[in-house]
Amino acid sequence: MNRSGTIIEPIALPDLASDETVFSLLARAHRLGGYASAITTSRIFLGDDKAALLFDFPRRLRDLSHHLHGQLSDPAVLATTATCLPFFTRFRDRTVEERAIQKMCGQSVAALKDDLGLRACAAGPQSAVKACEDCMSEDLATLGVAYWHRVHQLPGVIMCPIHSSPLVESTPISQGKQTTLLLPDELRWVRSAGEMQNAAAKSGALNLATLAAAALAQQLPGEFSAEALYHTYRHGLNAAGFLSRGNRLRLASLQKHLGSYISRLPMSVRLCRPELSRETDALADILRTTTKTFNTLPHLVLIDFLFGSWNQFVSTYEWERTMCREPDRPRGSQTNLTSANAHNGLSRVDRNGPHRDQCVAIILEYVRAHPDCTRSKLIKACGGPWRWLYRHDRSWLTANTPRPLPRSRRYGTWVNWAERDAILLESIDRERRDLALSRTSRITPNTVLRTLGTVPFSVRLEKMPRSAARLAEIAEQIRCQRRYPAADI
Repeated sequence: MNRSGTIIEPIALPDLASDETVFSLLARAHRLGGYASAITTSRIFLGDDKAALLFDFPRRLRDLSHHLHGQLSDPAVLATTATCLPFFTRFRDRTVEERAIQKMCGQSVAALKDDLGLRACAAGPQSAVKACEDCMSEDLATLGVAYWHRVHQLPGVIMCPIHSSPLVESTPISQGKQTTLLLPDELRWVRSAGEMQNAAAKSGALNLATLAAAALAQQLPGEFSAEALYHTYRHGLNAAGFLSRGNRLRLASLQKHLGSYISRLPMSVRLCRPELSRETDALADILRTTTKTFNTLPHLVLIDFLFGSWNQFVSTYEWERTMCREPDRPRGSQTNLTSANAHNGLSRVDRNGPHRDQCVAIILEYVRAHPDCTRSKLIKACGGPWRWLYRHDRSWLTANTPRPLPRSRRYGTWVNWAERDAILLESIDRERRDLALSRTSRITPNTVLRTLGTVPFSVRLEKMPRSAARLAEIAEQIRCQRRYPAADI
């Protein structure tokens, strides 16, 4: 409201510029409207005092979309067009992006970075933001003001993919929470010292920036498939000579060449948390898995290392995604095999037919007998048939066996804690009359447990409720006896 108490009517938002962020759009509207503060601007366009001040992942996009026209009036389109979200979900299931958009349309983006596998941090002028001086000059000439570009804010991007020039970073100007809507011409900029003096580092940084821009703007063909991505990387590894004739990974050679490649990247490009894993190990993990997800930046490094360009990677991925629909293709369909080799390969498949049927029958019989079994229990019970099918017909296993448990539930226990609880309870009741405790010892359930002697198994009282309750009862009785010596245990 103004001083007379009337509601301020918002001016029309400016048109969204190419590759502009939501924060930049609101900052330009704030400057054009001449509002008293960023809080006023945020309240007018988003209905909240602080919603406009989020630099990376904004919230209340549904409220903002009401002030826009055309496709941008759809908050989902706004989220994928004017934020960096598509970059972080490019190698993840579609449901991850849908949940993220739902949070960004709501009143809170809490835990969004955790969902995307990112470290939580306050993005804004109190942490470094990046810009290109050539882009700022062009923006000033065309729009009259420089704005924030999405591609410049992506992790690992330290060069402009358009002008091939190093980006500049802002210096921290304030501590605490972001309180203003700033544009690039309002900040102090510094160049990164010494990183781009090496020609190899400059070339590697430019390739990475080009791939990041492509990953932000271009979708992968069809729905994302982790299995197709795995086979795409295998295709690249085979072409580069990192797979043996037995289709096994030549890990030592791969790590050597990966280490040499990574050493040419600028030091500011962080591929993993160095306190947890080496960069070459983290990249090798990506090449080995078909289920675990990783952030986009390590994928871009592997794409540059194995394919050299985004288009080459996408074309290979599209081919492998098509072939994954029929993974058990006959060997004779490969054009580089002679007719004799193709006949031998088909004969081997025919000879393996009875053994495959036997393995399938064993696994199906176990699944029918144990409908609630997990994948880990199935592997333990049917190890041989499982391993054979895993090597020769993995697609059948994926379609006909229990799915892997979520990571939070995967590490179950094979211990029957109820049985251990009953055994320990019986031992407590048998030995409780012979307890010998020092008069100076502190009486707790664990103290009572130690006086029972050696227990033939590990004890975890949080999983043994009956024994824990009995020990607590005995400890309380001993404490009462010490206070009132006439009492009997």
